[in-house]
Amino acid sequence: MENTFSYKYDYFKKIIILIGLIFTTFSCENDKETDPTSQVEEIEIDIDIVIDESSTKNISPFFFGQNYWSWVSEWGAQVKGTEPLMKNIGLNLLRLGGSEPDRNFPEAFNYEKIDEAVEYANQIGVGILLQIPLLNNYEAEAITVEEAMDIIRYIKKQEYPIEFIAIGNEPDLYVEQGLKSNYTPDNLIQQFNLFSDSIRAIDSNFKIIGPDLAWKYYPSNNWLKPFLSGSKDKLDIVSVHRYPFEPQATTVENVILDAEKFRNDIRMIKGYFSETGLTQDLPLAITETHITFNGDPQFAYMEASPASFWAAMWVADVIGVGLEEELWNLSFWSISEGWTLGFIDGETKEPRPSYHALKLMATHTGNQQLKVTHNLDQISVYASKNETNDEIYLTIINKNDTQQTLKWKFEGIESNQEIEVNSFSINLMVIKNNIIEDHWEYTQEMALDQSEPTVR
Repeated sequence: MENTFSYKYDYFKKIIILIGLIFTTFSCENDKETDPTSQVEEIEIDIDIVIDESSTKNISPFFFGQNYWSWVSEWGAQVKGTEPLMKNIGLNLLRLGGSEPDRNFPEAFNYEKIDEAVEYANQIGVGILLQIPLLNNYEAEAITVEEAMDIIRYIKKQEYPIEFIAIGNEPDLYVEQGLKSNYTPDNLIQQFNLFSDSIRAIDSNFKIIGPDLAWKYYPSNNWLKPFLSGSKDKLDIVSVHRYPFEPQATTVENVILDAEKFRNDIRMIKGYFSETGLTQDLPLAITETHITFNGDPQFAYMEASPASFWAAMWVADVIGVGLEEELWNLSFWSISEGWTLGFIDGETKEPRPSYHALKLMATHTGNQQLKVTHNLDQISVYASKNETNDEIYLTIINKNDTQQTLKWKFEGIESNQEIEVNSFSINLMVIKNNIIEDHWEYTQEMALDQSEPTVR
């Protein structure tokens, strides 16, 4: 069992995030009634899905991310040995961050640990986002600017291929978690700006990311708007975390509704950009996310708990939404740990359904997102295109308990085709020259059998 001080299972974090979820319940209920997106539109009566190749959005080359966890020795360091599974999964970015590197407790994320993490990233072939602490130094005492800058100087001396630097982790929970006696958005702005200026004084090529808020970016308790107002010239990429449900609320019903709630959250945050004088195209990253923040095995009985197939359905769905809403990065928590949040089981080293969903999506996404219209109930549809080989990837997530026969076509082309998708399934079609060449499928039955996605 994980140490009770572990960030993911911290009692106080459970309480604070529960409060945040309560604050946002009303907006969630409203989301159930209407769909504000352009994805469900009036289309031809006999056609279920229309793909428009002329309407495109560029996909960030750093979109697909994961968090390097757990590396703490006394908690099992379950991330070790996962390199073969994580290689060629389609990831773009590995975040070296979280609560433990910010607190440097129970083990310091020191130069040796940074070396190990960079080597891990090199082995799996991904870019690196390094978080420097805003809280504590390697002795778990309040960090100074100079101590933090020593980390920047170290990675430069080592010539590590690190382009992105995040400052701190979930500062909106410092007081609630007992890490500081008093800490406000004004304190965050002052400290963040000082650290950012110091980093840029060493090397202006680093891209600064922050503030990695836990949940206080909703109108009822908003740290993000004042932060953006006070630090808009000090960062290059805005980042927050998102864990939508308490563990007891990981139900199928909530999973089905959360994709559009996620879409609304992204649009809400981007709305703050214009309200604070920032450009709408400022990159936005969700640097931590999972269906819940708590992977305690006692909640594994929930139908959509983190290790379930429905959590995998959620992973595929939020990836699709994130691509359509032009997120810069979407990083899941985490690679492997002692409880159930890890995409790889920490004990058996076997991939969980969430791993298969991530790999299926990440290895079948192009560099341009396409517009898709449909009129389907409890079915999500997304599409992207690889400009290099002209392949189109069509994702259909069937959340119904029945098989569906769907008619699809390209905008402007008269001919249409049919495709069958099984109940409770993630489907990924590879299309070339208007023909489906491969149909990858991952079903609830496959997950229960612990098998991988297959080509039909």
